[in-house]
Amino acid sequence: FFFFFFFFFFFFFFFFFFFFQKSFKIFTMKLPNASKYLFLTIFLSFLSIISVHSLYVEEVGNVDWTIYNVGKPNQVIFHPQKRVIYVGTDENCLASLSLKNGELGFRRVFDQKIERIFHKGNVILVILEGGRSISLVDNSDGGSINWNSASNLEESAVHFDASFLHDVDKDGVDDIAISFDNTIQIRSGRNSRLISTAKIEKNGRKIAFLSIGEALYAIDGDKSFKLELNGGEIKIQEEKWKGESFLLSENKHSEVKNERNFVESADRKIISVDLKGNLAKTERNLANRIVSNFDVNGEEVYVASVENLSEKVEILALNSGQKNVLSLEHNVKERGGIQKLFLDVYSTKESQIGHRIVAIFGDSSVSLFVSAKKEESSNLKSQWNREESLSSISFSKILDLPSIHVYDKYMQTLSQEVETENENSFAIFLNRFKAQWIQLTELIWGRDKSIETTKKSAEGEEEKMFTDQSGFRKLVIAVTKNSKLFGIHTESGKIVWSDFVNECQRPKDLFTSRKSSHFPPQSLLICEENEKTRLIWFNPMNGNNKTSQLIDASYQRILSVPLNQKEEERIGGNHLLLMVDTLNRVHILSPESSRSDSFLSLFNEKKNSIFYHITLNSSISGYSTAESVGSSSPFSARLVWNFPLDPNEKVAYAAYSNWENHVASAARILGNRDALEKYLNQNMFAVITSTVAGTERFLSVYLIDGVSGNLLHSVIIPSAVGPVSAQLVENWLVFTYRAHKKNRQEISVLELFEKKLDWEVKEFSSFQREKPTVMQQTYVLPVGVRNMGVTTTLKGITPKQLLFATNSDQLLAINKYLLDPRRPPKEKITAEDREEGLFPYEPEILLNTRQVISHFLQLRNTKKIQTAPSNLESTSVVLATGLDVYFTRTSPANSFDVLNPDFHFSALVVTSVTLLVATIASSTMAKKADLAKLWK
Repeated sequence: FFFFFFFFFFFFFFFFFFFFQKSFKIFTMKLPNASKYLFLTIFLSFLSIISVHSLYVEEVGNVDWTIYNVGKPNQVIFHPQKRVIYVGTDENCLASLSLKNGELGFRRVFDQKIERIFHKGNVILVILEGGRSISLVDNSDGGSINWNSASNLEESAVHFDASFLHDVDKDGVDDIAISFDNTIQIRSGRNSRLISTAKIEKNGRKIAFLSIGEALYAIDGDKSFKLELNGGEIKIQEEKWKGESFLLSENKHSEVKNERNFVESADRKIISVDLKGNLAKTERNLANRIVSNFDVNGEEVYVASVENLSEKVEILALNSGQKNVLSLEHNVKERGGIQKLFLDVYSTKESQIGHRIVAIFGDSSVSLFVSAKKEESSNLKSQWNREESLSSISFSKILDLPSIHVYDKYMQTLSQEVETENENSFAIFLNRFKAQWIQLTELIWGRDKSIETTKKSAEGEEEKMFTDQSGFRKLVIAVTKNSKLFGIHTESGKIVWSDFVNECQRPKDLFTSRKSSHFPPQSLLICEENEKTRLIWFNPMNGNNKTSQLIDASYQRILSVPLNQKEEERIGGNHLLLMVDTLNRVHILSPESSRSDSFLSLFNEKKNSIFYHITLNSSISGYSTAESVGSSSPFSARLVWNFPLDPNEKVAYAAYSNWENHVASAARILGNRDALEKYLNQNMFAVITSTVAGTERFLSVYLIDGVSGNLLHSVIIPSAVGPVSAQLVENWLVFTYRAHKKNRQEISVLELFEKKLDWEVKEFSSFQREKPTVMQQTYVLPVGVRNMGVTTTLKGITPKQLLFATNSDQLLAINKYLLDPRRPPKEKITAEDREEGLFPYEPEILLNTRQVISHFLQLRNTKKIQTAPSNLESTSVVLATGLDVYFTRTSPANSFDVLNPDFHFSALVVTSVTLLVATIASSTMAKKADLAKLWK
């Protein structure tokens, strides 16, 4: 603001001083000299006063959003005093969630599988990876780890339980008893020191800890074992049950600490256990129902149960035998049924009994239901819901939204088709006026301000389902591991729509079969189902209009045939998608709403130019389509070439070039004004294999022509291991790996160029193409890499930027020119090299914090990085998916085609208008002054 103020202050000063001296002389001719300068200063300051929009510090540069997830909970624990719950999830995440709104408190992601969690006071005990490791987490200090220790078990355990004891070793901290199958360990709560260990009879049964006061018992459904702790030693008194025997289920048991406890058997029976009398008795049979944990309120023990697809929850008071039936205000069937239930019974301020229930659904969503405040109500209202299936996204696509004209026309069509009393012609006129007003404001202001839009979206304003001028507003279509579809708006990260697809057993791929330019768009979800393939077509704008097709063939891969605009129009703006089954037959995929004969006709014209390959562990084979088996699809395949692999080789990664990406230049201009012609081959692909032969480990890189099967280039990277990630773009391949012996992350780049023609040769063959010239260089990365992506822009003019998901859970961007294989050594660099923009070769890539595009955020376990172009050539949008979902923008060469986001358009308008008015007024007054002088 101050820079703007002083700039315009001096601008106005010199402008008026040199060009409007006469006007100011007229204004100030009767004023004293001091007043003249004062008047001039006040006048210029007044002209410089403009409206200023301020930003909060945390809002500066916010063009991104993050959806933080924890995974599907396997276990939920309610804190008895704090309004939080603790969850252990299938993504190895321990987290706390607010009971008020479900927001994330703290989150700790472990490298090992979380088996069980136990809570007492301010600590949480976590058993990891078959009991091999145990951790104690402080829940009052943001989830910090107090200690982590190995259990020193001889073999991994299957069944676990734990109980917090009194201070056995007299060090001022309560100690812990842990059971690993038939092994019982007593450990110090202060530092995990092993105090004592013992084994009970191994019978393959699960063990649960029950207690009476400070006396600890271990039961296995057939016997009880009283554990006496004397001087750090465990003495075991074994007694057999007098009543019926049973098998424990998931170590569910009450913690009443009196003579009568309750446990759940494997066949869903509620068993009452009398520890002093060694008597077990069945109280309830809850077979075929989902049973919750046991919860204690006062002297009463409660348990909840529900049928998988029912909204009716039964809450049993086990001591009194009372039953309360409550209804979930939710459609359970739409969310795949209830899989797990967790109960919390509490006393209200009015001394009433309240209920909280956390339900885990089949679509991996988590919801908290609370009993209504009214006493006569029998409903459980939904307090909040978390879509935890977003932590396991399998496939995603970034969809371009339609223009405002196309979207408005589409909405008018819908309004005319479905006319109601409220949707009359006047309402249609208002919608049209609103759309034109939005377009006018975007034209004036350049583009929507992301911060203001995000604020409005958070307040509940409906998301705009049409694109903006810059093309930043898009829609992310994602399908998760458990077959739930999502539509996520990229402007705010808000979930626009979601749908759990029951008929999809295992998602295999997701495609955009028709883009928004041919509105309405259409997407295709491919699912595997009992050696068959199910095709689900839907509208990605809202998830509606789903149609399903079942193909009697097992899915292997999908081919997208390149088409020009006229060819796309022949099939209704759709892409020509082909499915290859496990028998190498080719199926034409067309929606039922489209004419299949037009797809077949276009395929027959294109089939001679369709080649594909199948990568197996033993070989890589190339095929072309042949005649159809029957009258139409499927078509048979003809083997064209085969590339065998060594028996010790395993395919680690395969990289393909995207034919939709634009290539701005077919050559590279050198410093001496010469040109290196790029080797551009859309059929080229890369396969990286890993080989372990004795103590030797190495990677093999193959660049293969997909049509002829010719090996264009191969290289062996010694002492290299995975994980491997690669990107094949235009004429270069970049791949990362771990240097085993040097214990560091390396990145290698190969760039291919055409060989220069030898004009002295008089004979050549058009059927044989010369192999390209390959340049290679290797660099050292100071960080570990999980995955890799590359930016894409509208016309491919902007230099590329490589994106890395690091082991430190950040998103790192490195410009491609830093990984140039032509970088010469320091002592050999020339003036021509500097003119070309080449840097001296340095083995290590130096990083700075400005290259971290995820800023201070921790993006856990990022598995995939996807990019899409915007309408601005300088900017690419980035989507990173893993445990979290992250969306941002990046400009590899800065925003050279757009003004700065903080550019003050209103100031420009005010300044221009002020200058125009001042110019007209000054010239008019000057003319009048000159005329008055003449009359004198």
